[in-house]
Amino acid sequence: MYCPKCRAEYVEGITECPDCGVSLVTELPTEEKHVDLQTLRVATVLALIGICYNFAIRTLSTFAQEIFRIEAVAGSAQIGFLLSSIFLAFFFISFFRDYATSEMPKLRRATGWAIAASMIMILLDLKRFLAVFDIYISKYIYDNVISSQIPGVIFPWVASLFILYFFVIFYKEAVNRNLSVLINATLAAVIASLIGAMHMTFVLWSYIVSADPKWFYKFSKILIIIFLPIVALTFILNLYFYIKFYKSLTQQRAG
Repeated sequence: MYCPKCRAEYVEGITECPDCGVSLVTELPTEEKHVDLQTLRVATVLALIGICYNFAIRTLSTFAQEIFRIEAVAGSAQIGFLLSSIFLAFFFISFFRDYATSEMPKLRRATGWAIAASMIMILLDLKRFLAVFDIYISKYIYDNVISSQIPGVIFPWVASLFILYFFVIFYKEAVNRNLSVLINATLAAVIASLIGAMHMTFVLWSYIVSADPKWFYKFSKILIIIFLPIVALTFILNLYFYIKFYKSLTQQRAG
C-alpha cells in the first residue's frame, strides 16, 4: 500500500497515511512506486555527526585557541571540517535523489541550491586544508585564493542564504502536505538557518567596513559568553531537525 501524497509505502492492514491523512492506494500514479530511503538515512546520520563535530571543535577552539596552534591538532581539526562538509553535501544529494520527488518542484529547486551551498563549503574547507598543511599549488592560487580572506567571507555568506532558502521551502512543503512530524522540525531549522545567515551577514558587513571579518572567536571573552547561548541554540535547533527527519524516514520505512 502506498500514500499517493508523500509516496510512503505501508504494510498491509493500514488504510490511511498517518502523516498526510489520505487513503492509501495499491499503486502509485507514476512508475516511481517506492524509493529505498536507506541511503538518505545514512546521509542524515553522517550530517548529524558533522554538525556535532563542528559545534564541539569550534566551541573548543574559541576557548582554547592555543591548542589549535599546534600543527597536528589544527591539521586534524581541518580534516574533520572537510569531512563534515562532505557529509552535508552527501545529505543534500541524497535528499534530492530520494526525497524531493518530481511532485515537489520547488523543493527540488531549493535542494539544488542547498547542494550548491554544500559544495561551496567543501571548496572553502579545501582552501583551509591547503593552507593548514601548507600545500603549494601555484603562486597565483596561493596569492589570490589560499591567502585571501575574500573567499572565507563571501562563500559562507552565500552558502548561508542558500541553506536558509532550502529550509524555508521545506517548511512550506511540510505545511502544505500536512507532514505534522516535520513541521516543527523544519521550522526549527529555518530559525537556526536565519541566525546563521544573520551572523554571516554581520561578518561580511564588518569585512566591508573594516577589512577585518568579525568571526565569533574574535570577540572578547565577555561577548563570547553572552552570545554562546545563541550559538548553542542554533546547534540544538539543527540537531533537532536532523533527529526528527531521521525518525520520519524510519517511520516511513516501518509504516
